[in-house]
Amino acid sequence: MTTQVTALARGVTVARLTLDQLVLVRIQAGQQSPETLELGGRGGVAERIADIDRARAAIGREAWADAYEELRALDPAGLTPRDLDGFADAAWWLSRTDESIAAGQKAYAGYAAAGEDRPAAFAAGLLGI
Repeated sequence: MTTQVTALARGVTVARLTLDQLVLVRIQAGQQSPETLELGGRGGVAERIADIDRARAAIGREAWADAYEELRALDPAGLTPRDLDGFADAAWWLSRTDESIAAGQKAYAGYAAAGEDRPAAFAAGLLGI
């Protein structure tokens, strides 16, 4: 892809990257799963980045209905454990208990598989409540 994106680090421009390079950086930083690399159409990289960014922004502002709809529309295989945690929260606040528990279990499994003990313990604790 020839589209250029400016990468920022603490508000300072550090590089101009192609979208493919940006995706690679996001994967290495754990912000995107390699499974989301399907190119073209609605499944294009730029669209998927925008979709997950909108979902994360909705979680950040506690707009649970928006977060739920955005995350539900995404491929679950491409979500990080943190995204799944957000989906569990959104589902919980919308009284979708079964979906909340299922997402919480997936978040726990993802954290545990990655060796992230503290978030895994927190996710397990929430499941026990």
